[in-house]
Amino acid sequence: MGTWILETDKSIYWMEDQYYIDKIDKSPLSNGEYHVVIAAMKDWFNSQNPPGLMKIVLGDTKEPAHKLVNHGHGSGHTQIPTIKFIAADDSNYNSRNGTKIDMIIMHNTDAGLQASINTFKNPASQVSAHYIVARSGEIIQMVRDTYRAWHAGDRDVNGRSIGIEHEATSANRGMTSAQEQSSITLVKYLMEAYDIKLANIKPHRLVSTMPGGTDCPRWIWSTDSDFETWKHTHLE
Repeated sequence: MGTWILETDKSIYWMEDQYYIDKIDKSPLSNGEYHVVIAAMKDWFNSQNPPGLMKIVLGDTKEPAHKLVNHGHGSGHTQIPTIKFIAADDSNYNSRNGTKIDMIIMHNTDAGLQASINTFKNPASQVSAHYIVARSGEIIQMVRDTYRAWHAGDRDVNGRSIGIEHEATSANRGMTSAQEQSSITLVKYLMEAYDIKLANIKPHRLVSTMPGGTDCPRWIWSTDSDFETWKHTHLE
């Protein structure tokens, strides 16, 4: 089916085959009609990888279920993980402005799952990541891949990367078996979907330019050597 747009009564969806990439919600007017601001969609059309042949379908009131998009890179044989979407507050992320995704940055939360979700939903926090991998193995997506999440402590890296948080604290270090398997599945999927090289899978501490730096993700990988060993063992 290719890349296309689905318009329903409440939203406009950017679609890839049967999956949606993102959506814009319509706002109701007093006369019962809707209006919508499509600046984000314009960014998509003007990006480095604009959609090809498009079609628009109108009048379908069925809202599509969210699934991750395979963006056409790689062999297509990588397992697609099961993901639950919980939206971060929209003041905690912004547009990539067409920048190509070519990195994955790995983090630990330093808090429990719900506290981490609450942080990304709090407009005052001014921070977000695309995904959180819980100790149960559940994967939560909070920012669509198409947007720049604020996770790396470096604007350029944020524009190029996807940020993955792993639930861990000083009292719960390392990953559970379920969490590790989910993380591996998610990272491999994203590597194939965006043609990301193994060398561009990095721990947060190596990319942050914030004053004072960070040692994240210390509760998962205490040293860079630990991270590199894990990466080459599980992702090659």
